[in-house]
Amino acid sequence: MIFHIYWGTSGNSGLYLDAIYKVLAKSNFSQKVFVSYYYPFDYGEKLFFRYGDIANSSFKGWKRKVVQIFEIQLSFLRIYGQVIYHRPKIINYSHIGQSNLLIFALLFILNKICSGSFVITCHDVSPHEFSKSELFYRKKIFELADSFLVHNKSSRQDLIENFQMDESKIVSHPFPIMDLKNLFKVEETSERFDFLFIGHLRKDKGVEFLVEAWKEFHTYYPKASLALCGKLGKNVFLDVENLEHFNIFLKLDYISDYDYMHFVESSRYVVFPYLQGANSGVISTVLSLGKDVIVSDIPMFLSSPLIDADDTFERLNKASLIEALTRKYTLEKRQKQSSHEKLRAYIEHFNTQVKEVYHTLFN
Repeated sequence: MIFHIYWGTSGNSGLYLDAIYKVLAKSNFSQKVFVSYYYPFDYGEKLFFRYGDIANSSFKGWKRKVVQIFEIQLSFLRIYGQVIYHRPKIINYSHIGQSNLLIFALLFILNKICSGSFVITCHDVSPHEFSKSELFYRKKIFELADSFLVHNKSSRQDLIENFQMDESKIVSHPFPIMDLKNLFKVEETSERFDFLFIGHLRKDKGVEFLVEAWKEFHTYYPKASLALCGKLGKNVFLDVENLEHFNIFLKLDYISDYDYMHFVESSRYVVFPYLQGANSGVISTVLSLGKDVIVSDIPMFLSSPLIDADDTFERLNKASLIEALTRKYTLEKRQKQSSHEKLRAYIEHFNTQVKEVYHTLFN
């Protein structure tokens, strides 16, 4: 039996685990999933963050954090009981967010009572915010693993070079396509925006760089429109009051799952000016809707078979981004292989690789 533990599975995010679960279920793997209370599918142990989920909580700020601490401890206590009773052959824990003493202690106990293989799926090997404490506990957590599951070469390299993990312990399969059509009936909408940035507006996602490049692009194409949708992150500074003069629409708040789909459907192109990154569920959901993208040339995007050369620009090169925006904006007809054909080939490869990885882990 396989246990999957992943609390970051509320709403759209649950599509990640569901895609893996369905592939393994078709191959008759016995599985249990321990997920968010707001996991959008009708199976699984929905343990995590009933009261502390950011999209559904009545608590704010530090109060929500305290609630989450209690909820995560109670959830792991229930998981411990299930581990002792079922004795799974594989426990796959998805590591996201911060690394701290509490998470390390909970995983240390889990590893001790696990009679099978303890696998850590590394969604972001290197943290978004570096600190001595974060790096210390992240390394301690990684040292508990019997195996690591990653989704690209960049994550593999980070594990080896930055955390000194054994390469022989690392297995890999592609990131799943997170198909929004599995959650919503997609309704055709008129394209309201030419370009869209959507997701948490963090500094490492390059949103400030995008805005500066857009201001110059706007002088050439004043009728072009850009939407920035998502919660504004710490240390991200935007001249909000003046951005409307550059035909920029702002929705600087948490985006619901339905609104997320609506904004993507209402845009011609979705822009990912990321400065760094390991995995992105956002681009997977965008591609599932058949939308075209513009991405920076970081390894995460360059390694994807779904990204073409004319979709990319040079990271932090303003002239290169403006050229990419111009190329897309003036393109009347999409002159590339059908996104449907690419997605189908990608999904077939994903299905094969997932089965191979789990057969390897069992053996």
